[in-house]
Amino acid sequence: MFQSLFTVGHDKSDISQLAKIMKKILIASIISLFFIMGCKDEGPEAPPPVPVVQITNMSGTVNIVDSTYIEIGASDDKGIIRVELYMNNTTDTGRVFYHPPYRWLWNAKNSPDSSLFTFFARAYDADGNVSTSPVVIARVLRLAPNTLQLAFANDTAAVLTWYNPSSIATQFEIEKSSDGVNFYRRMTITSDSALSVMSAVMVDSFYNDSSYYYRVRAIAPNLKSSYTNTVGKKIHFLPPANVRIVSMDEDSAKIAWDDNDHLAQGYDMLTSTDGIHFTRVKVIPGYYRSFKIWNTYQTIKTYYFLMRARSNINISDSSNIAFASLNFPAPDNFEITLVRDNLVRFHWRDNSTFGSFFKIEGKINEGAWGTLTKDVPRESTYASLSGNFQHNKTYTFRLYLTTSLNATVYANLIKIYFKDELYTGGVFNEAGSIPVNNVARWNGDSWSPVGDGINSPVYSLRKFNESIFAGGKQVITSWNGRGTSWTSVGTIIGANDNVYSISDTNGQMVAGGTFAHLGTALNGIGRWLGSDWQSMGPGMDGPVYAVSFLNNLFVAAGNFSIAGNRPVNNIASWNTSSGWHALGSGIVGTIYCLKEFNGDLYAGGSFRDTAINANYIAKWDGTYWTPITGSGLTTLDSTRVFSMAVFNGELYVGGRFTSINGVNANNIAKWNGTSWQSVGTGIAGVVRNLYVYNNQLFAGGRFASAGDISASNIAMWDGLAWNALGTGVTGINSTVYAMGTFGSWYWLVP
Repeated sequence: MFQSLFTVGHDKSDISQLAKIMKKILIASIISLFFIMGCKDEGPEAPPPVPVVQITNMSGTVNIVDSTYIEIGASDDKGIIRVELYMNNTTDTGRVFYHPPYRWLWNAKNSPDSSLFTFFARAYDADGNVSTSPVVIARVLRLAPNTLQLAFANDTAAVLTWYNPSSIATQFEIEKSSDGVNFYRRMTITSDSALSVMSAVMVDSFYNDSSYYYRVRAIAPNLKSSYTNTVGKKIHFLPPANVRIVSMDEDSAKIAWDDNDHLAQGYDMLTSTDGIHFTRVKVIPGYYRSFKIWNTYQTIKTYYFLMRARSNINISDSSNIAFASLNFPAPDNFEITLVRDNLVRFHWRDNSTFGSFFKIEGKINEGAWGTLTKDVPRESTYASLSGNFQHNKTYTFRLYLTTSLNATVYANLIKIYFKDELYTGGVFNEAGSIPVNNVARWNGDSWSPVGDGINSPVYSLRKFNESIFAGGKQVITSWNGRGTSWTSVGTIIGANDNVYSISDTNGQMVAGGTFAHLGTALNGIGRWLGSDWQSMGPGMDGPVYAVSFLNNLFVAAGNFSIAGNRPVNNIASWNTSSGWHALGSGIVGTIYCLKEFNGDLYAGGSFRDTAINANYIAKWDGTYWTPITGSGLTTLDSTRVFSMAVFNGELYVGGRFTSINGVNANNIAKWNGTSWQSVGTGIAGVVRNLYVYNNQLFAGGRFASAGDISASNIAMWDGLAWNALGTGVTGINSTVYAMGTFGSWYWLVP
C-alpha cells in the first residue's frame, strides 16, 4: 500500500514531501506512546509522612516514687504543632505543649500508695495528621513523709509527729538544727508501714530563749525521699501570768495564776509588804494553779505577791505583782423568799471570804432594833426566823457579818407587811384587759392573774390556812400564792359533779355541791382533813348549794329531802357525834345562800313556802322559821336570791328581782332589821355573789352596769355610790360566781 502511495499519481517531489510528514507523525506517536507507558509505570502519588511520638523516659509498666518528670519525644518532616499528654485518658491545659521541651512534672505525693495510672501522648503536625504513643502504666510508690509537727512536753523532751504515707520506707532520718539552715542527723528510727502517723521523742536540754528546728525524710532500699516541712520553735520559759489574789481572810491569801507554756516543774512564791523587797516564802509544785499562803493578814496593810517558774535547767523572770489589802465586805442582796404568819425566810449574798457568823436584827413598826434577832453560821446564806407576825404591823430587818474582831456595815434594809386581795372566780378570760383563766385578783388598784388559772368554771372561793381553795365544775383545787400552778385537792368522778360552796368557819373547811364522790366524801358534802376529804355521814340525796356555821354547828342547804338517813326540807345541821339533823321544819324550795345576821340565820333562794309564808327569804331564830317582815320580793318564776352579805350593820341580798316590799330594787337590796331599802339604782343584771372586802361591798354576777356607771360583771359599793373595778371581767358568757379574800405578805427594800 505504501508503495502505491509513492508511485501512483505523484512525482518525486511530492513523494519526498509526504515522507517528511509521515516521519513527523511517527515521531509524535512514539513520544505519546512513551508518555502513556511512563504514567502507567509510576502509579498514584505517595501521601506525606505522619508524626512520630513516644514517652521517652519510661515504657511498659514502671514504678514512680513520689514524683517524676514525664518526657515526650515527637518529630515530623513538616514540624510538630501540638503535643498532648493523657493521664487516665484525660488531659488538661497543663499537659498540652506547643513547643519543645515536651515534659511535665508529675507530683504523685498525694496519690494513694500503689495506685495505678495510664499515660500516652498524642502529636499533631501541620498537615493535620495525629499520632498516638504506646501506653505506659505507672504505679505510685509513696515515700516522702509530710505534715511534721513539733511539741515540747517540757524543757527536756520534744515530741515530733509526722504522716507516713509509704509502704516501702524502712527508716526515717531525723535532722536537727539551731538556725533552720545547717542541719545534722540527730537520730534514725525504723519505719512501721502499719502506722500512718509516726512519732519520736527527742530527749535533750532545751534552754530558755533558744530556737530548735527539725526535719524528717524517709529511706528505702536505694532511695531517699525529699524532706518534710521544717518545724521549729523558740523556747520561752515564761513566768506565770495573771497572778492574782483570789481571796484573802485573816489567816490566808489564796493566789491563782496561769502557766503559759506548761514547762514549769515548780513555782517560787515571793511576798512583800512594801512592793520592793520580796522574800521567797514557798516553792509550789508545778501542777498547782492556785495555792493558799498562810499568814496573819491585817486590814491596815497592803500585801504584794509575785512568782517565778522553775525547772531543773531553767528559771523564769518574775511575774506581774498582785497586791491587795484585807477587805471585809458586807453581805448584800438581802431578800425575803417566804413570809407566813409564823415564819420569815431570808436569803442573801456573801461577799466576804471570811467571817464567823451573820446576824439578823429586826424591829416592829418604829420600835428598837433587836426585838427580833437571829445568828446564822457563815457557811449558810439563808435562814428562817420564827415568830407571830401580825397582819396589822410592819417589820423591818437588817443583816451584817461579824468576827471576833470585826463587823461589816449593814446590808440593805428590808420591810414586810400584809395585804389582803380580792379574788374572783367564774367564767371569764380577761380581767382589766389582762388575760386570765376563770380566776383573777384585785389589789384595790389593778387586776392580775392567779397563777395559770383554772380550766373550768369556778363557783366558790375560800381561804383556808395558807391557801385559797376554789370549787367549780368537776374541780376543787388550791393555790398557795407561790408559783403558777394550782394544786388539785380532791378527785371528782362524776361528769356532772360540781362544787358550789366552801366554808372555812371555826378552823374547819366543808364543801358542798352535786358530787357523788369527792375523795372519800359522799353525796354532795365533805370535810377537808388536810390531805383528803372525809364523809359527813352518807351525805344528801340532792345538791348542796350553801354551807355555813351557826352556834358551833355546820349548816348545809340546797335542794334535798334526806340528810344522812334523816328526812329534812332542803336544810340540815351537822353534829359531829350524832350526824345530820333537820333544822326545824325546814323550807319548801331550793335554798341558794345562807348568812348569819343579828344572831339569826337567813336563807335565800327560789322557794315560796306557804307553810311559813316566806317567799325567797326566811330566817331561823334557833327554834322556828319565820318570814322577814315586808319581804315582798317580785313574785316571778325567775325570781331568785343567790347571795347575802352583812355590810355596815345591814343585810344585803342579791339575785334576780326588780322590787322588794314596794321599793325599786334592781337585783340588790338591803335590810336594816325593820325595813328594806334600795342600793343606789341597783344593778342592771343578775347578782350571783356579794362579798365584803376592805370595808367595801362587792357585787359579782352577769351585768354591764351598776348604778349609773359601766361595770362589767363586778362592781363595788362604798356605802354611797357604785364604783367600777377597772374594766371588770369579760369574755364569752362571762359571769362572776364567787369571791373571796386571800392575803399575801409583801416585802420591799426601803
